[in-house]
Amino acid sequence: MNKSGPYNLSAHTVSGIPGDAMKRVIQFQSALLELSKMSFEDFDSSLAKILETDALSMGVGRVSLWQYDDTRSGIVCSDLYILSEHKHDRGRRLDAKDYPIYFHSLENELTIAANDAQVDSRTREFTESYLKPLGIVSMLDVPVRLRGKTVGILCHEHCGKEREWTDDEKSFSSSLSEIVSLCLESRERRKAEEALEHSYSLLRATLDSTTDGILVVDRAEKITGLNKTFFKMWRIPDEVIQSKDDSRAIVFVLDQLKDPESFKKKIRKLYDRPEEESYDMLQFKDGRIFERYSQPQRLGDRIVGRVWSFRDVTERKTIEDALIKKSQELAQYNAELEEYAYVASHDLQEPLRSVASYLDLLKKKYDGNLDDEARRYISRAVNGAARMKALINDLLEYSRADKAPAEVTPVNSAEALKIALENLKAAIEESGAVIKWENLPTVRYAGPDLVTIFQNLLTNAVKFRSKETPVVMVDARKENGELIFSVMDDGIGIEPQYQERIFQA
Repeated sequence: MNKSGPYNLSAHTVSGIPGDAMKRVIQFQSALLELSKMSFEDFDSSLAKILETDALSMGVGRVSLWQYDDTRSGIVCSDLYILSEHKHDRGRRLDAKDYPIYFHSLENELTIAANDAQVDSRTREFTESYLKPLGIVSMLDVPVRLRGKTVGILCHEHCGKEREWTDDEKSFSSSLSEIVSLCLESRERRKAEEALEHSYSLLRATLDSTTDGILVVDRAEKITGLNKTFFKMWRIPDEVIQSKDDSRAIVFVLDQLKDPESFKKKIRKLYDRPEEESYDMLQFKDGRIFERYSQPQRLGDRIVGRVWSFRDVTERKTIEDALIKKSQELAQYNAELEEYAYVASHDLQEPLRSVASYLDLLKKKYDGNLDDEARRYISRAVNGAARMKALINDLLEYSRADKAPAEVTPVNSAEALKIALENLKAAIEESGAVIKWENLPTVRYAGPDLVTIFQNLLTNAVKFRSKETPVVMVDARKENGELIFSVMDDGIGIEPQYQERIFQA
């Protein structure tokens, strides 16, 4: 052994290995050592360097990586390096259905070393379409595996004279296929990291855009996440948030709350009972009101923390309180109105009784001295007083706090119509209208005075009837178990936009 310096490799033999072969082994080892220093940050450039190093070290004209497609029905060239042109190409596809023997060999052999590729049973399917046109005589194909599965082929294509592939070359090619596998794995890992980063970015944007403040705390009561809305709502200093200490954040916010002790007790209770969910309201000294929701954060079946959600409902509560106050004021107003109606109806009853008494006295005492027209006038006045009494009674019923349902009584609708016509006789005669009716039965009825209803409808019909068609028709018909009264004229009618106002006061 020469202890004065490193070995001097000669063209002869060292330990029985020919000098040229030893140089080749050292060259392969140096190439592998150089490639092992790559970072694989960029897949395309890393793959290009691997293929170029492979071609130079092996001394072959063409080195390429082919990868299976998603259906494994073919392989596609990811990169082809042509040594003589120092050129890269890609994109060619080989379908398994066109080269069944070759694809079968790829699945069942560790390495395809075809010294005479044009006649080798495993590769001769390519002879006419691929090997001869390109002058390829020898092929060395090594599978590329990823997590135990063949995902591609590292292919060496030698042009010129037939070449016998050595064990060293096969071993070197296998080592290169492993480096290619590392390159592919690095690319997949980066894709997964990018997808994860994209998902996280999307989640972050979603959380930051929500109007609810979100805070996430782990089982050790350390802050693990929050959104911008929470930061703004609670006005916690950045250095407190950066400390990730939830207890510091709690201490800071206590001075803002009306009931800080209740706030602390609720938090302590939920931290001691991690499985519980909670909802309550928080009131601030400055008038703000927050809804607070809380539920456990789960990872599978395991509770790993707690999520707090806060919603500013100050404006909503202000509106709700205003509506409640308005409702109370309206209830008070209605009570006062009912009281007024009660007093008014009682006050009106006395003069009305006086009018009715004098009318009755007038009719009894002077009936024999009156002509027919005077009798009709007195009769109308008596009927009017009776209707006025009925209206006052309705008003009195409305004013009673303990109103009982109206009593159902028989009502002869034909008689009610005749009274209405008698009361409107002057207006009807003046207008020239002709009132006709049919099918007006006696009904059991609990509601407003039917005479008043007929009178109101007839007044409208007479006033707006058609001059060419003076008839106003009153009838009744049964429909779906109900009795429907109709007062019909051929006048201008009521325009659709005003029809909804018919039953308004």
